Amino acid sequence: MGEVYLAEDDQLHRKAALKFLSAEFSSNPDALGRFLREARAASALNHPNICTIYEIDAKGEFPFIAMEYIEGETVSAMIRRRRRNIRQTIDMAVQVCSALVDAHEAGIVHRDIKPANIIVTPRGQAKILDFGLVKLVENKNFAAGAAQQLLTKAGMIVGTASYMSPEQARGLDVDGRTDVWSLGVVLYEMLTGTLPFTGETSTDTLAAILTKTPQPPSQLSPDIPSDLERIVLKALRSNRDERYRSANALLSDLQSLSRRMEFEAEFERSASVRANDEETFIFDKAPTEVAVRNTAGPDTANTGRPTSNLRTYISPIIGRREEISEITRLLRSEKVRLVTMTGIGGTGKTRLAHAVAETMLGEFADGVFMTELSSVSLPELVPPTIAQSLGVKDVGGRPVLEILKDYLSDKRTLLVLDNFEQIVDAAPQIAEILAAA
Repeated sequence: MGEVYLAEDDQLHRKAALKFLSAEFSSNPDALGRFLREARAASALNHPNICTIYEIDAKGEFPFIAMEYIEGETVSAMIRRRRRNIRQTIDMAVQVCSALVDAHEAGIVHRDIKPANIIVTPRGQAKILDFGLVKLVENKNFAAGAAQQLLTKAGMIVGTASYMSPEQARGLDVDGRTDVWSLGVVLYEMLTGTLPFTGETSTDTLAAILTKTPQPPSQLSPDIPSDLERIVLKALRSNRDERYRSANALLSDLQSLSRRMEFEAEFERSASVRANDEETFIFDKAPTEVAVRNTAGPDTANTGRPTSNLRTYISPIIGRREEISEITRLLRSEKVRLVTMTGIGGTGKTRLAHAVAETMLGEFADGVFMTELSSVSLPELVPPTIAQSLGVKDVGGRPVLEILKDYLSDKRTLLVLDNFEQIVDAAPQIAEILAAA
């Protein structure tokens, strides 16, 4: 119904997105009313995770909404390109849920929460787009009577089939729990790469939503925490009275889980640091003839760059000796420049790669480095992330990729890229680095 164009505000010198009502709908009073309701609903909200409306113009021949231009990637694109992990999914869900809390408190139900309507900026900020199917459920923060201006009449079905709640699919009246359901579908899809309810046609999909129970996400992706699975499945309860009673209740559970995971990650990092400190103390007391692992190359004092950034695991890796042996054999071959490890989540690829890297510490004169890419969502951010792990700094404003290629050209270095499958579009840049090294 709408067409969006990128524009430049010549007064404020900023980019803006202009959404025009398509010519075929501009003469349709119902379509125009829906178009204006979208703008008014979105403009009534002031939240960092909701696209900002600048202006509405419905007087001319071509009605339009001027809104914030957001650079980034839609969640649907992230799912297609497998750019997601559990931490990113939870963070995105917290942001979107926070926006829904504000919308629902203002009496606004979005009714079309789906991956294509959520965009994530390069800084990781999520923004909800497209309030075209909005419904006003209460007379809050609006002129008297505005809440009666519903988008559709009872019995009509609106929305995107795969993300519709059961009550939406049946054409019943809806409230904030409909958005909770839709966000649950988005979470499920981000975590597993598949939809919880599918069918050959939209009608088949709606029938599945009304009659079937979703497969537990952990059966599709074993590394999903049980508490996160519980949250997703509760959001997808067919009976809305058994679902989260509000977006605020869902937000509370998501935030609690996020805090707990942060605490566990920090505890693990602290344990690693303590283990390193203890190891250093023992090494300091050891006689000189004892062979110890070298953690800094001879030029460290001059460059300030470590020759390894590998973390220390408290417990040893068990039962992977043959795999470690085979991977190290490949890496020792002069004909092999790249080794790729694949497998479903939760099978220990990161731990195995770390064990291989640790085994080969003494075989790469210029260091062994691990680069974590789980939080990277754009290909252009991969070279800066690699440079940071290597301790390479930007000099003279040159492109980071070129700096990396120059730096590694005369080095014998082992570089481990963890979670690269989420940013596979950066493969050409990795190929350039390999060719230069």
